[in-house]
Amino acid sequence: MIQVLFIFLRFLATVITRKPVTILILVGCLLSFGFFTAHIALAETRVKTRPRTAMQLASQNLKKGNYDVAIKFATTAIRLNPGYLDAYRTRGIAHARKGEYPRAIKDFTYVLRRNPKHFSTTYYLRGDCFVAMGLLKMGIKDYTACLKYNPKDGKVWYYKARALTLAGKTTEALQTIQSGFATKTHHRGKLEKLRKAILSGDKIPYHAPCSN
Repeated sequence: MIQVLFIFLRFLATVITRKPVTILILVGCLLSFGFFTAHIALAETRVKTRPRTAMQLASQNLKKGNYDVAIKFATTAIRLNPGYLDAYRTRGIAHARKGEYPRAIKDFTYVLRRNPKHFSTTYYLRGDCFVAMGLLKMGIKDYTACLKYNPKDGKVWYYKARALTLAGKTTEALQTIQSGFATKTHHRGKLEKLRKAILSGDKIPYHAPCSN
C-alpha cells in the first residue's frame, strides 16, 4: 500500500510540471474515484442496515395488528441476519397473537437458548403460549423463570397465579398473588380481581397471550 502511494506521489509531481489540462484531467479522475468510493461505502451501509429496516417495519405492523405483514418483515430480517434475536421475538409475538402457538414457541425458544438473560421477558411470552395450549405445568415453569430475572413484575405474578388456579393449585395461587401484592405493582387491580374469583369460585379472568 505504501509503495502504491509513493508511486502515485511521484506521478503527481511529474504531472504538475506539465500542462494545466493534464492537471484538470487528473483532478477529474480523482473526484470520480472519490464519488465512486463514496457510493460503494453508502451501498455497504445500506446493506448493513437492511435487517434493521426490516425489523422496524415488522415492529410497526405488529403494533398496528398487521400480524401477517409483521411476520413477513421479521422473517426478512432473520434471513438477512440469522442471529437477529429481536426479529425472532417479534415474529413469535405475531404468531402468538394469531393463535399460532407452536410457531411462536419455536421462535421464543430460539431466543431463550441463545440469550435468556437479556431476553428474560420472553419466558412469560412463551409461558402464555403454553397456557393457551393447556400445557399449564410448562407455562408455570416459564413464568417462574421470568420472575427470577424480573421479581418485581406484577404482571407476571398475575399470569403465574392464574395458571396455578387453572391447574387446581389454589393455595399456591393465593400465595403467588400475595407475592405480587408485595411488589406494589400497578397490576394490583388484576391480582385482586383474580383473588376474589378464586375465593368465590367465579370464572377465572382471561388474558390474551402475548398481549403486552
